[in-house]
Amino acid sequence: MRDIDLLWNKFIDKTATNEEIEQLFASIADESHRGDHIDYLDKLRFQVGSLQDYDPKYWEPFINRILKEQDSHKKEKPPVSRMHFIRTAWFRYAAAILIIAGAGVFLVMNNHTEDQDTTLSGIVAPDEILPGGNKAVLTLSDGRKIELKEGAEMLKDGGVSINKNNGELIYNKTNILAYNMMSTPRGGQYRLSLPDGTRVWLNASSSITYPTAFHGKERKVSMTGEAYFEVARNETKPFYVEVNNITVEVLGTHFNINAYPDEQQVTTTLLEGSVKINASFLKPGQAWTNGVIRNADTEQAVAWKNGYFNFNRVGLPAVMRQISRWYDVDVVYEGKIPDLLFLGEIQRELQLSDVLEVLKRTEVHFKIEGKKIVVMP
Repeated sequence: MRDIDLLWNKFIDKTATNEEIEQLFASIADESHRGDHIDYLDKLRFQVGSLQDYDPKYWEPFINRILKEQDSHKKEKPPVSRMHFIRTAWFRYAAAILIIAGAGVFLVMNNHTEDQDTTLSGIVAPDEILPGGNKAVLTLSDGRKIELKEGAEMLKDGGVSINKNNGELIYNKTNILAYNMMSTPRGGQYRLSLPDGTRVWLNASSSITYPTAFHGKERKVSMTGEAYFEVARNETKPFYVEVNNITVEVLGTHFNINAYPDEQQVTTTLLEGSVKINASFLKPGQAWTNGVIRNADTEQAVAWKNGYFNFNRVGLPAVMRQISRWYDVDVVYEGKIPDLLFLGEIQRELQLSDVLEVLKRTEVHFKIEGKKIVVMP
């Protein structure tokens, strides 16, 4: 919306009149305009220089008024906290965090220079905990284990040729049948291209076991944890995924399976095509969870693959389980676990302290002790 852009431009340039500042504030408080403000702040990544002269005396009254408005709109428990991170890493130099809660918006602008010792979050961490990345372990048919990281090289398993290329294993077509396993640790993810052209994205703390060639009338793999599949279509040779005593049957489709032991359920979400689970068929946009079929939030299901945490009506324990797996940290709770629901997205490439900075605006407090997060009410 051009009017919103104009108001923001004038406010940042300190040319806005009192009336225009009131218009901007009213627009921020209007939930129907939320997307327009998010879009504008997202575009600020191209204007980093314009934020270098951040003036706390100018910004703080505006921020405090928004926070006061936020407090006046709190609803009954469980409160819903809406979060939105600008979808780039530019805030490391001139940071902007947008947190929307009810009718309120909390905007933090922070000027960062190389000689500063403080982090954006303000959460004390002696050694900053970085996000996960492309790392996994490949177990070959003879039991050898190969650590997979970034970079490119050619691997061999007997007569089977495997290309490792910047976070992805690519199997060349062969008639040699052997079984390999790829597993990711906490803080790891990796991609896999099977010999039939099927592609698999493996999330943290997950594994997949698969053949180097698909003989016979079917293609079958088994997995643990979470994986996203883009199955190469072959109507004469269906593809099967075995997970937690459940078999997912497909011909050619895109779907996500979440089967972490600590989630206490198996959820298959279909994005494209058709899958069959225990005689039940899913349509695109549906999910199967422990035998129940429902409409799915497909964007949330595959957010991890696309580089985001998506917390759409997600409780604090579920949020912290995702953080634990991705940042390779343990989570402990002191006192009663707050009854909160979260809405929004956070980029997975952020440092842990930046993620916790967003979460602590919801009346939750954190301490980082080495590789442990202590959650306090």
